Amino acid sequence: VSSLSSGAELDLLLDIGSIERTIRDPFRLLRFGPDLERRFESDMAESRCRSMRQLNLIGLGIYHLTLIGDYQVFYDVFYLKLFVHFVVCTPIFILVHTVLSRKPPVWLREGLEAVALIILSAMVVMVFAASNSPYRDISHLALALITLFAVLTQRMRFWYVVGFCLAVLAMNVIGS
Repeated sequence: VSSLSSGAELDLLLDIGSIERTIRDPFRLLRFGPDLERRFESDMAESRCRSMRQLNLIGLGIYHLTLIGDYQVFYDVFYLKLFVHFVVCTPIFILVHTVLSRKPPVWLREGLEAVALIILSAMVVMVFAASNSPYRDISHLALALITLFAVLTQRMRFWYVVGFCLAVLAMNVIGS
């Protein structure tokens, strides 16, 4: 320990010790210890918020582009689809974008993202239920794409993604 020349090296050793304790403890429920969690947040919070904001804008753009195909699939309730896109989902994602620009705490950042995507999924199920189109079953693919966006693109934290996936599964089962 006497060969340590700076506080940064000592911090590194403490972080490594914290990581090793986390790996050895199988009952942590896939969470870091409080010290490691604080360090991770202090290092990553700003870039995480920036990344989420950018990906949300891209996702919202792609979501609105799906209206082109939705016009053919949901021709009987297309007015409802337009309402959902522009009056419900877009304002929610503007709100999320605004909150993320203020670098909120992790529970708010991840929770708000999960809730926004749950609402988006609920809107897909609602349009599915309202439509009599013979092609409406394709909306199940939309739920799969929203789930992939949450898990692979946004990389929400594990327990938030578990809650999101369970909510989408429940909506899919109940709405079908």
